[in-house]
Amino acid sequence: MTDTGEFDLRTTHFGSVTASLSHDLGNVLATMQAAAGLIDDYVVGAAEGELIEVEHIKPVLDRIERNVTRGFDLVRLLNWIAHSIDQSQRRPALNEVIEKAAASARYFARQQCVELEVAPNAPSGTVGICAIDLHILLFSCFRFAADHAPNGASVTCEVENSREGLNVVFTLSAAHPERQPATELAAMAEAWGGRLEWGTTDAWSGRLVLRLPGPMGVDC
Repeated sequence: MTDTGEFDLRTTHFGSVTASLSHDLGNVLATMQAAAGLIDDYVVGAAEGELIEVEHIKPVLDRIERNVTRGFDLVRLLNWIAHSIDQSQRRPALNEVIEKAAASARYFARQQCVELEVAPNAPSGTVGICAIDLHILLFSCFRFAADHAPNGASVTCEVENSREGLNVVFTLSAAHPERQPATELAAMAEAWGGRLEWGTTDAWSGRLVLRLPGPMGVDC
């Protein structure tokens, strides 16, 4: 892939991810604004002599606390993505990038009414693709899987060991069997030393396998 092509791909990716996470941040802020409005109503009522029950306030405070945590998680994710092009991220841990790619793609999956899940306790390891390019590739796979699953389906991502390296497997609980991965996605995987395989079954479930190189792959 040419330097210009990589620049264009990364720029488009940063735009897509920023749009996704900014929507989620907006939802967090809207929820906190609504909760703050309720607290303000309670404060006004208390000032006028109304008795405020603790059981009415606690769920609102819990909602604020959950969204503060969610907001910080989103900010940390944005910060990681901003620094993912650094040379220090040349040999990223696969599990970490999978988690971040899934978090980045969940907004788009929700638009399709599809649930993205990452299997716990996956085999650990590093791969020979720098962090930003690995994030682009995994994010694109999550989006492909979500786009090829019907409403109400789920996509589960897990890691498997192989002789050549590590495989990232995206299993769709249901899939549109007539659809195939875009040529660009397969070419992207090959450009970074990987390989993409897609198949559906008679039960209309789907399986997308991304075969990744070991730690001696392509530099940033």
